[in-house]
Amino acid sequence: MDETEGVYARGVAIKPAQRIVSFAGYIMLAVGVFILVFCSYRIVEGMAKKGWASTQGTVLKRERINTLLNARYESRYTLRIDYRYQVDGKAYQGQDCIIPWYTFGESKDGIKQLEGSYKIGGPIKIFFDPMNAGRSSLTTDVIRFIGWLLGFGVLFLGLGILSVIMRNRLTRPNLPEDGQQV
Repeated sequence: MDETEGVYARGVAIKPAQRIVSFAGYIMLAVGVFILVFCSYRIVEGMAKKGWASTQGTVLKRERINTLLNARYESRYTLRIDYRYQVDGKAYQGQDCIIPWYTFGESKDGIKQLEGSYKIGGPIKIFFDPMNAGRSSLTTDVIRFIGWLLGFGVLFLGLGILSVIMRNRLTRPNLPEDGQQV
């Protein structure tokens, strides 16, 4: 066997390019499955939050989080809010992060505008789980972000499946023209 022929699958030599396509296909397949599982979890969580009650709380702390994305120093911004609220006379504290959805956290102006909505000591609407008032959130709308992520998950899953199918077709043994197997 020549080194350029590669390894054998079902008695047929797999070329190095086919191995790369196959490996990339399995990676895309795994990423697609991971994204879809993550989205499913978030959708179930979002549906459970739809039944949560709301109350008014107070902003205790507001912190802008700047996340470095790459070597070109592109940043994304998230706003972390610490808050206090009461349910049935009992005080609770919570924390939640908010990404400016209209800029996906890319703009300093967007995060400054969002900060204006959450003044320290100011009122804030809190959503809490009626079965466990200690579980809270600033939003019950997690579905808004899931659409794009679901699309990427389906895309990666589809490309992975297509790559694996193509690899399997490329490694099938060639039949003689008369249809007889060798």
